[in-house]
Amino acid sequence: MPNAPRSTANPVMIVVILCCLGILASSLGAAPPKPLLVAVLGNGGDAGRLAGAVLGATIAARQGGASGPLAGGVLVESFDDQGTKAGFKKALRALRARKPVAVIGLPAADLEPLYWKAAGSVRVPWITLTGLAPDKVRSPDYLLHLGPTPVGQGMTAADATIAPLAARRVAVLHEPTLLGRTMASAFTRNLPARVTLAGVQPWDGEEGPSILRALKAFEAEWIYVALNGAPLHGFMKALAAAAWRPKLFFADGARDQSLLDRAGEVLEGCVFLDGPDPEMHGRLGEQLIDAVERADKPLEVVTSRAYEATRRILAAVNAAGSTQLKHVWTALNPTEESAGALGPLRFEPFGGVRLYRHSYWRVVKGEYAEWPAGLLPTPGCGPPIGFGLPRMATLGDKGKLGVLTWGGDDKRTIEQDLYEIGLNTQGKHPDLDALVMAEIHGRA
Repeated sequence: MPNAPRSTANPVMIVVILCCLGILASSLGAAPPKPLLVAVLGNGGDAGRLAGAVLGATIAARQGGASGPLAGGVLVESFDDQGTKAGFKKALRALRARKPVAVIGLPAADLEPLYWKAAGSVRVPWITLTGLAPDKVRSPDYLLHLGPTPVGQGMTAADATIAPLAARRVAVLHEPTLLGRTMASAFTRNLPARVTLAGVQPWDGEEGPSILRALKAFEAEWIYVALNGAPLHGFMKALAAAAWRPKLFFADGARDQSLLDRAGEVLEGCVFLDGPDPEMHGRLGEQLIDAVERADKPLEVVTSRAYEATRRILAAVNAAGSTQLKHVWTALNPTEESAGALGPLRFEPFGGVRLYRHSYWRVVKGEYAEWPAGLLPTPGCGPPIGFGLPRMATLGDKGKLGVLTWGGDDKRTIEQDLYEIGLNTQGKHPDLDALVMAEIHGRA
């Protein structure tokens, strides 16, 4: 019997080839990577606000790239808490089952404790866009707030009474919540000495007409309206039914198109405090505005903040190279300011943005217009922190600039100038004095 031909193949090589073929076969049959989910949690009854936040998050998700942890893409899904405790619990169960990579929250003021508790149990980054800032006593570690703190915006609103509002007598209307009381308290504590506080009135929807009469009796030039959500809409409905048309200055978060559509005539000439204008902050802001225009939607307050929050979350996931909370959280909290669609900002250790940049918007002929645009204030009303432009300084007897921003007498230091308008304590409260000076340098 002739000898059978002997194989010259290397057994080791055969095993390697078979392994490679097995890996190739398994890779061809492997499921594609799953998309990441960003959840948006809020009240569906305030449809414009929830839809605006979903739009902003969706635009950021589409721009997030498709490599690394984002290879499967990013989905955005909304969850309706119905503005009630029962609705929130139901929405939270549905959200937890979907296993999101992060949560964007729009809590109503009375539901914030539930949001804080939920952020401790659903262990992913949470970023709230409305309501109170975290305080690290009642709120969990993995919660951030992209917006002004209630105290910070109350101080800014108080500053605005000098410029651009040029007010001499003001009143306050606030919602009967911790958020409303905090904003009202910060506003009244920080009013300049030359501005008179006519009165403070909490809003009660069932007593709308009588509250309007009380506000009118204050005879205030401007009314600071620290309302959001349902209380704000209730107040505007009551005001639309009345003949009185006061000048209103609204707290941060109130400016949205749906409010203007319902009460444009009532709001004519009123002023809104808002965050940074994305159009003024480079390429990212321009990309957001272009995308919103293509969607034929208005650019709401929550749209720009949801866009920035989602953009930062996805950038952190990419930088971390995974969706593990510890790594994502570290990448989400850099020690230095980073630029974005809302300008440069950084989350402080307590979870909020300490010196949040603001803008003012006025209703002119039924539309929001940023205000003032190079507008000179009323003579004698040119503070160093406001957006008004001060009078030209004159030369003193010794050839030095004698007038800084206020009054006709020589002022040797800016601290003295600030003290004259109630923005400096002359060392009695050094932390507050330092905060004011930091704000001046930040706007210089």
